[in-house]
Amino acid sequence: MIKLKENGNLHGKEWSKNKPMSIFEVEQLEKKYNHGKKIPKAFREYLLLAGLGSAIGVVDHDFDELHTDCKEDMEYCGYTIERPYFVFDNYSSQYSIFYLDDTREDPKIYILDPFGKIEGEEPLVRENLQGTFTTLINEAIYRIKNDILF
Repeated sequence: MIKLKENGNLHGKEWSKNKPMSIFEVEQLEKKYNHGKKIPKAFREYLLLAGLGSAIGVVDHDFDELHTDCKEDMEYCGYTIERPYFVFDNYSSQYSIFYLDDTREDPKIYILDPFGKIEGEEPLVRENLQGTFTTLINEAIYRIKNDILF
């Protein structure tokens, strides 16, 4: 998360400053979504730097709403996933996730797409092209700094 730390205010405006979570808030999130176990290091560092908000645009900071929406969409489509996962973004009912049982410090990221699966267009879970969470954050920062659309 070096690039995130170096770029704490990508647009130079008050609204675009990274808003960190406290250690207590991160631990509460871990209790709620990972039974008190630490989440992968890269995502934990992200939360401590920008867990309450950032202008990066690839992490939705309302984790409760994300998880509720994802659960409802999965139930509606009739799917379940046995592995524990964490939802960190949503675009048109395609959820960005990583698995909580991934032992890497920088977890691989995936797209969870229940409607794409039910329509026969996509697998339920597919790898995100960015590969890992840190790569996703670094790419987003690069694109913002260079005025490149996502």
